[in-house]
Amino acid sequence: SLHESALAATMASPSPLRSLARYANSIGEWGVRYHVEKALQVMPWVAQKATEQERFFVNIAKIPQKEWLERVFTPICGQMLFAGEAMAPAISTASRFGPKRDGNGMVMLLVRELRYPEFGENQQNPAVWVMPRRAHVGDVVAFRDPEALSTGEGLMVRRVAALEGGALESSDPDVPDATVPREHAWVVCDNDEARGARDSRTFGPLDLRRVVGRVVYAVRSATDHGRVHNSAEARWVDDPVVRVELDVEQLAADLVESASGDVG
Repeated sequence: SLHESALAATMASPSPLRSLARYANSIGEWGVRYHVEKALQVMPWVAQKATEQERFFVNIAKIPQKEWLERVFTPICGQMLFAGEAMAPAISTASRFGPKRDGNGMVMLLVRELRYPEFGENQQNPAVWVMPRRAHVGDVVAFRDPEALSTGEGLMVRRVAALEGGALESSDPDVPDATVPREHAWVVCDNDEARGARDSRTFGPLDLRRVVGRVVYAVRSATDHGRVHNSAEARWVDDPVVRVELDVEQLAADLVESASGDVG
């Protein structure tokens, strides 16, 4: 179907998140959890190289050092701009410390990419099955707008209110209760008073194949920033990654450049 073709194109398209600018210079401590995450991240690439070399184990000596280092230093997180008050107070463009807005009404978000072993090329990736990254109820997630004309553009940020099998109670007596369908999520705004904000109450259950990542940190400026409240399950697995990859000063600088039009 046309819908399935569009979703397939979405899955195959590159991540819409921006790469972290200064990840290679990170001074965060690489803990045990982060080392495991990085190893699993590199495994599919290593397996591909072994196949190309027609060997069971890859010969690292035959891989250019630059290519190897680029893979090792590919971050787990990405970053994106966000505007509006749909997710206030968890994510707000309003400054908490005075009227100045260096980001011109925008926030820079640190987003940990998620991966579902059930979808797309991940089905052939054993590393994803070992340690999948899923969204949980209560998580703030970034996803491709289900109503966008282009499958590769238009990111939204909303909170997961229910997952597959979750009950949806209708406030309208003429509308029956329902449940979230398989491989979908019900996502909502934190701020019901945000004008014109859309969520699952307007576009319906969100196909999880559209989810890009979980929002873990928000930066309004170099002095106004903080964690985004997610589920306890997410916090446990995200903290080791945030400790390594979060660079507030760089994110704040990127925000200012983006607001001035210097960054596309």
